[in-house]
Amino acid sequence: MQTKHLKEISGIIAGYTFREALIGDSNGETKVLLAKNINTDGTINYPELTKISLNLPRTNAFVTRNDVLLSSRGIFRSGVFDNDSTNTIAASSMFILRIKDDAVMPEYLSIYLNSRAGQNSIQKILTGSTIKTILRRSLENLIIPIPSLFNQKMIVDISKNSQQIEKLLIKKIKLTKNIAGEAIKQLITN
Repeated sequence: MQTKHLKEISGIIAGYTFREALIGDSNGETKVLLAKNINTDGTINYPELTKISLNLPRTNAFVTRNDVLLSSRGIFRSGVFDNDSTNTIAASSMFILRIKDDAVMPEYLSIYLNSRAGQNSIQKILTGSTIKTILRRSLENLIIPIPSLFNQKMIVDISKNSQQIEKLLIKKIKLTKNIAGEAIKQLITN
């Protein structure tokens, strides 16, 4: 299997550093993507993006469809921006990985970064004692295994199927608990 440095397959863009604390504005035109908006399954929680009203300077930190986002501090979670919004900016706690190699699917890269193997590779490049951080120059040299496009698609499909099964199992567990709770309640009150 082929491997490449991350900088060979994607541009690496640092998120935008705001000069002041973010103040949400429900009428704001710009949405801010924070690390907390990436779910554990690699999906992005779009309804929870913070809206702001700020005139931002020109910046590369606006995300576009198929950008891979990776949190740069704390929990190093990754997700793919699969939205057509043009007014979403990544905060400084994020790296934007903009794929430039047609042999790499954004979804595969995100799945790899979230995988045990990917997280182990990330752990090796962290700096800081209290709050762990990824430095851009270290991230650029992160080695990424590149399976064939066919295998990448299979990996993505397996991951999506696994997420669907997990969601269904969670629903089943909740339903089972509700049924058991009602049965117990009926037996106690009768």
